Amino acid sequence: MTVPLSLGRLGRNRDIIYALEELAQFLRYRYKYADKEILVPFITELNITQNYLSIQKIRFGDRLSIEYHVDEHAKSTYIPPYLLKTFVENAFKHGLEKKRGDKRLIISLKREGSWVTLSVTDNGPGMGDFDIKKNGTGLENIRKRLSLLFDLHTEVSLSRQQNVTIARAIWPFTPEGEK
Repeated sequence: MTVPLSLGRLGRNRDIIYALEELAQFLRYRYKYADKEILVPFITELNITQNYLSIQKIRFGDRLSIEYHVDEHAKSTYIPPYLLKTFVENAFKHGLEKKRGDKRLIISLKREGSWVTLSVTDNGPGMGDFDIKKNGTGLENIRKRLSLLFDLHTEVSLSRQQNVTIARAIWPFTPEGEK
């Protein structure tokens, strides 16, 4: 991880300690849930993603703004481990890291009847012509996982609209008792 090394050269020792603490939380999550659980609470997935985002916030400072729009009726759903984190990492890797100036990330979870929609939106430069079934290994893996986990309709999509990229997943609302 290059963030602590770069911070060390700048003498930002407090930021190094904070970044390493956030990384440790992420690693604990991996060993606690990722290989053992089929679904985890959305809030758990959001918390671990926020550890990752804390490190990105140290990296980009005030140039990075993050918004959360979480529907109270949706937040009790369960989610496959690393679904949200994959969306967020892709937003940085394929978009925000390539953008000069202000970077904006929006995480949205909403429930419509029996369905949950998770969206991660970024204002990066986009990826040009992109076909999820041909090019997106991480997104294709999410699509396959959702279709294997649920007998009902699921969907994973990537789109570019009005200078933002939107990664979206839709799956059946799954409360704790049904995971």
